[in-house]
Amino acid sequence: MSAPVKEQGLVFSVQRFCMHDGPGIRTVVFFKGCSLRCAWCQNPEGLLARPELAVYAERCIGCGDCVARCPSDALSIQGGAVQVDWAACTHCGDCVEACETRALTTTGERVTAPALAERCLRDAPYYEESGGGVTLSGGEPVLHPPFLERFLRELRSSASGPVHVLLETAGQYPWSMLEPLVPLVDAVYFDWKPSLPGDRERLLGVRRYLAPETLRRLLLAAGLEDLLVKVRIPLVPGLTDSPAHLEAAASQLSALGVPEVQILSYHGLWEAKLRRLDTTMQPLQMAGRLTWETVQRVFQQHGVTATPADSQSAQEVLT
Repeated sequence: MSAPVKEQGLVFSVQRFCMHDGPGIRTVVFFKGCSLRCAWCQNPEGLLARPELAVYAERCIGCGDCVARCPSDALSIQGGAVQVDWAACTHCGDCVEACETRALTTTGERVTAPALAERCLRDAPYYEESGGGVTLSGGEPVLHPPFLERFLRELRSSASGPVHVLLETAGQYPWSMLEPLVPLVDAVYFDWKPSLPGDRERLLGVRRYLAPETLRRLLLAAGLEDLLVKVRIPLVPGLTDSPAHLEAAASQLSALGVPEVQILSYHGLWEAKLRRLDTTMQPLQMAGRLTWETVQRVFQQHGVTATPADSQSAQEVLT
């Protein structure tokens, strides 16, 4: 008998043997559901807090089995490949069961905390040998607080010893959701989204940006818990890299007592995912604006050191 949905977490990917999401060899768990709608979201398949249909038309052989199976008449075969009427699709998953080539798949898997922990702990010897562990990403992991607390306690009580846990978060939620998780993680990568009051709804999909208060409380708690906190900022050409955006970010982070920020490079690989999903997101039209020296100078004027994110060079950040 499966556990009730309220006791399960929702993940869309578990990637093993990762080297760029924290120290050592890591397993990265991507949680589904996010409280932001960033115009440059790298994982659009992680935005919705429910399982959803994804289409890989290049795998389709045009057999039509999925069309016959769909209870909503949302599918058709056009040009030898499956097409989805997203307005009619209910994401029920019946078509996925009928598709033998995996041209139709479900993005999002419900898991229990013990099952997910067991999956991650298969690589415990690699964590121990390399100084690695488990990284929580998304989406926004903190939107799953009861499940996440149970999962983290499973990792803490592992027979092979506590597992190093790194949380990647954007902080767009009340502090009360993060507070009980702080003693259960070893490091936090906090992604600060450069924005101005007038463009937050356009760039982030929200009117009120909660991250400043969440980060303030986190930094206070980190001093008591011996918790590593790294603040990271994505530079998206033409959107978040203007002098005004960086000036606002530098000023706010300096006021919060943040001594250093890591600058994340932007890549457009996520845009290829859009054609597979039920989404209104659009590819970005971008043009670079700033030099690395300008980025450093803006932050230095506020007493904040800007460095490339782990494993990246300044050239990669601004490419």
